[in-house]
Amino acid sequence: MFPAKWFNYILLLKRLGFILLLFQISRLAFAFVNPSTFSGEFLPVFLAGLRYDITAIFILNSVLLVLHLYHSRYQYESRYQILISFISVFTNALALLFNLIDTAWFSFIQKRSTADIFGFIMGGDDVSNNLPQYLLDYWYLLLLWVLMVSGLILFEKRIRKEIEVKLKSGPGFFNIPVRILLFFFFAGISVIGFRGGIQLKPLSVQTAAKLVPSASIPLVLNTPYTIIKSWNDQLLDEPDFMSMTQANDILPVHFDNKSDSAFRHYNVVLIIMESFSFEHISYYNPGKSTTPFFDSLLLHSTSFPNTFANAKRSIEGIHGSNFASGLDGSAIYKFRLQCQ
Repeated sequence: MFPAKWFNYILLLKRLGFILLLFQISRLAFAFVNPSTFSGEFLPVFLAGLRYDITAIFILNSVLLVLHLYHSRYQYESRYQILISFISVFTNALALLFNLIDTAWFSFIQKRSTADIFGFIMGGDDVSNNLPQYLLDYWYLLLLWVLMVSGLILFEKRIRKEIEVKLKSGPGFFNIPVRILLFFFFAGISVIGFRGGIQLKPLSVQTAAKLVPSASIPLVLNTPYTIIKSWNDQLLDEPDFMSMTQANDILPVHFDNKSDSAFRHYNVVLIIMESFSFEHISYYNPGKSTTPFFDSLLLHSTSFPNTFANAKRSIEGIHGSNFASGLDGSAIYKFRLQCQ
């Protein structure tokens, strides 16, 4: 016995609707942790965010859509529905995890993460070294993720229970024209969902700037969407102007300072610190005791704590100068000291 043919589409709408609710909860968490991204205009931000969430959900759950739209005799069997539940939980748990990671990370990089996040994760041991501290600092986001994934698992169990009850109620109607109409209707909705609307061009990251104030763009977007949209972005080609031999002939990096005059012992020291934020220097933050020796130098020196950033992260400063400093604590921070 099979339920009415429209029952399968009701299950699909319920699944997508619950996933959309979880995406909205993750957006509220983002706004709470990063209040500067909320412009105060709730309705435009909510509607624009809803649009980006729907697009991301349709793209991420494309397999789920196919399994629902494809009708077979096994569609309501327990193993088939367990497969659908597993795909739904696994796919959307990862999506929500990236949303919450960006919730904490946004204060450091000032943007939603893109596909280059995987290169950052795999490119060194920074993430593995700092992961325990991240989990301690942002335990509440980890707890929120566990709660949302648990809710998704319980929701899927409820869906499978609903199917069992429906199967016991008896067979539904078998109407070929209605079945065909429903298929094309939901297929059309899926296409619109993938494109992010019925506009001429598919929804893009840049479209957010037309919908909300610039400060709210990170709040409107979601991380799964920005990762998907940037996946095939063309990277800049590394220029090869000349060989290292030619470069060393023109401007050698290592050279001997040969001079006939006697060496003069100037008491000027230049200290360059990598990955050291202003907030960790206790000289400028009374009440802390993080840099006692450095503080003792600053008491008898002239310091220049303000530098200018040409990018939000060090890696973005392609045309950076020697006096460029990043905003995220991972770039170079410079001081000049005149020691007595």
